[in-house]
Amino acid sequence: CGVWGVTDKQNNKYLIVGQGFIGKAVAQRLNELGHDVTGLARTPKQYDKPIQFWQKDARTLTQNELSSFSHVAIIITPNRELDDRVQAYRESYLAVCEHIAELNLPNIYRILFVSSTSVYGESGGEWIDIDTMACPITDTADVLLQAEQVLQRAFGERCVVIRPSGIYHGGSIRMKLMAQTAHINGVPISHYTNRIHRDDLVNVICQVLNLSVSKPVYLASDCEPVTSLKMMSFLCQKYDCLPPRVIHTTPTGKRIRGNVDDWLVFKNYQMGYGN
Repeated sequence: CGVWGVTDKQNNKYLIVGQGFIGKAVAQRLNELGHDVTGLARTPKQYDKPIQFWQKDARTLTQNELSSFSHVAIIITPNRELDDRVQAYRESYLAVCEHIAELNLPNIYRILFVSSTSVYGESGGEWIDIDTMACPITDTADVLLQAEQVLQRAFGERCVVIRPSGIYHGGSIRMKLMAQTAHINGVPISHYTNRIHRDDLVNVICQVLNLSVSKPVYLASDCEPVTSLKMMSFLCQKYDCLPPRVIHTTPTGKRIRGNVDDWLVFKNYQMGYGN
């Protein structure tokens, strides 16, 4: 799972904050590879194989509890108990990052935060790469950028941010339903979309966690940005549906040029959805 850092592999201890769709898979992957892993979540979790688990709110973690960990990954989702989406982002992403940033944690070798490509506000089909400045245009994306910056200020080069595009898996029922109704609902002709397969994102997180030298930011997206029309046409053919009705519009969305290509198995949407 990547190149190991200056600390001995056997002495590394991982805390994976958030045990949802991605975080739980990361914890299990590291655990299967023989690493000392603790998963943390507010609700109970079940695992395929034994893994250490803490059920608690990450905003209550103490300096003493975190002092033995060499690697911390923050892979959380908004608080679903709140109707106000912006406040939900503040009380999850930002609050957790602010709390951890306030603690004195000299033993942490790497702290990783999973953010989103939504921090890029471009929406006219522009190309985005690692050198593009993040300029969010939504309040939720602005909260994500604030959370990134909190950790970067506190941990400096020990902090790494991963910004994934749309996370998917090949057996998506939602995409099949969209394909079945695309001939009725229609699909914009030039809306650009970006995605990364869930398994690829899990692998990218594991790789980045364990690099001896990492970049400050990784754009986790597959190698082929594509219009929603092109992708939906592929899915309609795959599921033997009528072709989508074309909606003529000006270009929207953005095209992400990621920097994780060498770690991807599903390098484009055909590989990801074609299974």
